[in-house]
Amino acid sequence: MTIPSNIFLKPEQVTLKYIQTVSGFSNVDSIAHEPLSAGTKGALSAMGRIKLEGGGRDVPPSIVCKCLPQGFGERLFTDGTGMFYKEILFYRLLSVDLPMRVPKLYSAEFQSRKGFLLVEDLGLLPNPKFGDPWVPDDELILTKESAKSVMKGFAGMHGKFWESPRFQDDMSFFASHGRGLCGGTTLETKQNHFFYTQGWKKYQNWMNEVGVEIPQALRTLGELLMKQFPVLYKINFGEGPNTFIHGDAGQYNLMFYGEGEMVMFDWQTCQMGRGIYDVAFYLVLSSSTDFLTANEEELLTLYQSQLENAGVRYSKGDLMEHYKIALVTSWAVIVYVTGLLDDSWTEKIKIAARRTIAAVERLGAAELAIEQINQKGNVAPEPHQMDGRAAC
Repeated sequence: MTIPSNIFLKPEQVTLKYIQTVSGFSNVDSIAHEPLSAGTKGALSAMGRIKLEGGGRDVPPSIVCKCLPQGFGERLFTDGTGMFYKEILFYRLLSVDLPMRVPKLYSAEFQSRKGFLLVEDLGLLPNPKFGDPWVPDDELILTKESAKSVMKGFAGMHGKFWESPRFQDDMSFFASHGRGLCGGTTLETKQNHFFYTQGWKKYQNWMNEVGVEIPQALRTLGELLMKQFPVLYKINFGEGPNTFIHGDAGQYNLMFYGEGEMVMFDWQTCQMGRGIYDVAFYLVLSSSTDFLTANEEELLTLYQSQLENAGVRYSKGDLMEHYKIALVTSWAVIVYVTGLLDDSWTEKIKIAARRTIAAVERLGAAELAIEQINQKGNVAPEPHQMDGRAAC
């Protein structure tokens, strides 16, 4: 198949001629390519930095290029799930007036299932702080003030799209491509379920090796999810209240700059779902157990009050019920991810396991999830139209 001339498969293929067609970059007179630092290359994308020379004071010193992944398996998955297209659609459709700071978009191209993005180089922001959740507690970068900034950011985004009619219109792709949607029958759900079945035994073995006790309620849930994993996803992502969510809100996709301001990036997993999942996934993985125990109620109250400021009524009872299910889902995601990893990740999974297990056990969330999964039963046998939204 012939690749369109304005589509680049690798960051290093982007040309000066193309850069000069980007709005505001016409006077750039030279470019240079360089790799991003270790740990910033997306697992489902190919990324690189492009340094810009000339062009005047309004042209940044560098930008970041994000292309489709190079591996056959990764490409097959991103094509099937529409993940890369979702990110391009997000930047084109939603990023400009989103009440949350995201990388500035300079250019986005997508044709014949191929495309790329040119976005802001976040490393140029003042006092940039990138973090990693898979580190010991004393190496985490989250503070109480920065956690408040995250809650406000999530509430602003979630409030804007809460039960939005746009999910039936220009945002319908986000309502039909993602985990737990279409009655739990999407490709993402099936793929995650498969890797959960591969990861559950390995997860238990790793926990035995590193001395992490799995409570009986989580063991019972773990066995239940071998068959009923899609039901958990359907409850957490598909039952509402629905809004627009990031979907992978770990510290690895969020950075701080300046005086604690936040930026959220890597939007390949964005979709329609429960907003509280972004909150739970971020808090349980990016903060220590002691920090979360001490600040959880205040941070959730802040999130709820910020939603109310956006005109959203979300009772404390519903919020806490959904938060518990979101914590369980976050734990299950760690289990399924274990099925993808080699033994070099044992220590990192131990850290994530301790935090998620502690939060789930403290709130009795596993018992609630078991009860709801048993009540809801199996997922719908075929994709279907749900509640007037776009057919899946």
